[in-house]
Amino acid sequence: MLTFVGLVASGTYLSNLIRDGGLVPKVGPPELNLVVTDFSDGLITLRLPAGAGKDKLLKHNGLLGLDGESSYNQVGTIVSEKGDEVQRQFFEKSGAPAVGERVRLDSYAYEGDPVSALGIPFEEVHFTSSAGQFPAWYIDGDDDTWVVIVHGRNASPVEALRVIPALAEMGMPVLVINYRNDPDLPASEDGYHRYGVTEWEDLEGAIHYAMNNGARDVVLFGYSMGGGIVANLMYQSPLLGHVSAVVLDSPMLHLSRTIDWGGQQLGYPQFALNYAKFWAKVRFSVDYSATDYLTRSDELEVPIFLIHGGEDKTIPFSISEDFARDKSDVVTPYFIEGADHVLAWNLDPDAYEKALTDFLAAIPD
Repeated sequence: MLTFVGLVASGTYLSNLIRDGGLVPKVGPPELNLVVTDFSDGLITLRLPAGAGKDKLLKHNGLLGLDGESSYNQVGTIVSEKGDEVQRQFFEKSGAPAVGERVRLDSYAYEGDPVSALGIPFEEVHFTSSAGQFPAWYIDGDDDTWVVIVHGRNASPVEALRVIPALAEMGMPVLVINYRNDPDLPASEDGYHRYGVTEWEDLEGAIHYAMNNGARDVVLFGYSMGGGIVANLMYQSPLLGHVSAVVLDSPMLHLSRTIDWGGQQLGYPQFALNYAKFWAKVRFSVDYSATDYLTRSDELEVPIFLIHGGEDKTIPFSISEDFARDKSDVVTPYFIEGADHVLAWNLDPDAYEKALTDFLAAIPD
C-alpha cells in the first residue's frame, strides 16, 4: 500500500512539472533580474545578482532588447565577460538606464507595436474562431500574398517585430495574430496550451480573415509552439490549398521529445520522464501522438523554410534536423550554430532577413 501511494505521489509531482512548465499559461511581467553596474562609451555592464537564477540571454551574443524600470534600449555584441558580469555594446533607444537600475534582457529586441517600435503603420483587426474573437496586427502591403505570423508559447505579437520590417519592405501584407489562452483573450475550456491540437482552429480563423480581405494566398510563419500550430493546421484544415509556403522558427514539432529534452537538462533519468509523461497523459489529457508532427510529414508538399539554432535549450535541435532530412524535397534549412531558442535572428539579423526574403521571393506564383 505504501509503495502504491508513493508511486502515485511521485507521478503527481512529476506530472505537475509538465503541467506547470508547459501547459499552464504564464502571465505577468518578466522579472528584472539583472543590475547595471557600469555604463560608458557605448558599452554597458550587466551583472546577475548573487542568488539569482540563471539568465540564458546574459551570455548569448547578438542584438537583444534591454528592458529597464523606466527605459527600453538594445544591447549588442559581448565585449567581455567575467563570472556573472558581462560587458556589451549599448544602443540607446529611450534613455540610458542608471547604474544600479534593475533591467532584463529581451529576445524580442523591441517593445510596443509596429508604430511605436518601428515607425510602421498598422491597424488592429479582429478575426473569429471556434474559441471566440481575437485581435491581430495588420500591416498593409501591395502584394496579394499575406504573411500570417503565429507567436510562441507565453509570447505575444511583439515577438514578430524583428521580422516585420523585412516583410513590409517586400510589400507583403502581414497579419500577426493572437490565439486562445493569450492574456485577457478567450480561453480553452481547460485553460491549457495544447501545442497546436486545438489552437490550429484559431489560425484557420485568421486565414479566413485574410482570404475575405483581399489575400490570394498566405505564407504561415510560426515561432516555437506557433510552429506546432502551423504544422497541425497543415494536417487538419481544408484551407491548406491557400497556403503557398511556410516559415518555422525553432518549431515545436514533437512534444514528447521536447519534454524529454527539458527533463534531461534538469537531470531526470529517462524512466522518470516516461513516468511523468504517463501521468500527465492520464491527469491532463496530454496527447503525445497528436503532437508528433513528424509522423505525417510525408503528406507535406508546401515549401518550408526551417530555422533553428544549434544551441536550443528549449526544443531539441535534433527534431528539426530529422525533419529537414526526411523532407529534403520541401524543406530549406537555415540552421545557426550558437543560437538558443528563437534567437537565430538576434545573432545576425541581416543574414537571417536575407535568407528569409530570398526564400519568400522564390515562392512560385
